[in-house]
Amino acid sequence: MLRHRSLDAGEVQSVIIAPDFPPRVRPAALICDFAGVLYDDSEWPRWLSRLLNRVAVACDSKRLFAVWDSEYLDLVHSGARPFHEAFGSLLRHFSLTAGQIDEIAAASRLRRQQLAEYARPYPGVAAALRQLAAEGATLALLADTEHTAPTVALQAERMGMEGVFSVVLSSADLKSAKPRPRGYVEALDRLQASPDQAAFVGRRASHLATAARLGLGTFALNYDSDAAADFHLRRFDELIAILHQWPASAAA
Repeated sequence: MLRHRSLDAGEVQSVIIAPDFPPRVRPAALICDFAGVLYDDSEWPRWLSRLLNRVAVACDSKRLFAVWDSEYLDLVHSGARPFHEAFGSLLRHFSLTAGQIDEIAAASRLRRQQLAEYARPYPGVAAALRQLAAEGATLALLADTEHTAPTVALQAERMGMEGVFSVVLSSADLKSAKPRPRGYVEALDRLQASPDQAAFVGRRASHLATAARLGLGTFALNYDSDAAADFHLRRFDELIAILHQWPASAAA
C-alpha cells in the first residue's frame, strides 16, 4: 500500500512513498535513465501517428507501436539492428505499399534527427542535476539508445547537463538494454558504489523492478501505471528535497 507524505520547506507538496521507507542509508550515487525521464521523448511517436494517419490510413498505429516495442526496440537498443533498418522491416509487416514505406522511413529519419538536435530537458532537470553534483552526489546516465555513449554525452551537454555525469553508458555499447541487469551493474562498478549506496531513477515498471531486485533504491518519474518504487515523483527536482530529508543512516 502506498501513501502520501508532505515534505516541508515548500519544495515538494506531496510524493508517493513506499510504506516504512527508508530501509537504507541515503544514496550517494544516482543512476538516471535518459529518454522520458530527463527529457520528453514522446514527440516522435505522436508525429509518426499523425503521418501514418495521413499517408496510410489503413495502418493501425497503436498496433504498429506495440509490435515495435515488443519485437524490435530491444534489438535496436542492444546494437543488434540499426534503427532505420529495423523500422523499415517493421513497416513491411503492415499493409503499406513500397512507396508509402519509403516515404514514411525517409520522413522518420529526418524528423528523428531534428528532434535529437533540438531536444530539451524537462523543467528543473538540468538545475537539479547540477545541484546534486555540487552537493557531492555521483551521477550516472544509463541510456537505452542506438547511439554510442559519446553521442549520448553530447546530447546531454546540449540539454544543459554538461559536467554533471561521472559516468555515461549506452545500451548499444553494452549490447544490453534494460531491464537486463548488465547496465545497472556496470554503472555501479564505474561509480564504485554498492547497490545499498545507490538509487535508480526510471519510468518503466520492468526497469524499476530490476533495480529493486539488485538492491538499489528506486525513484519513479513519468512512470507506468503499474510501476512500483520507493518514491513516485511528479518532477525530477523533487529528488533534492527528498534526499535532504532522508536519514543518513538506516531506520532502526
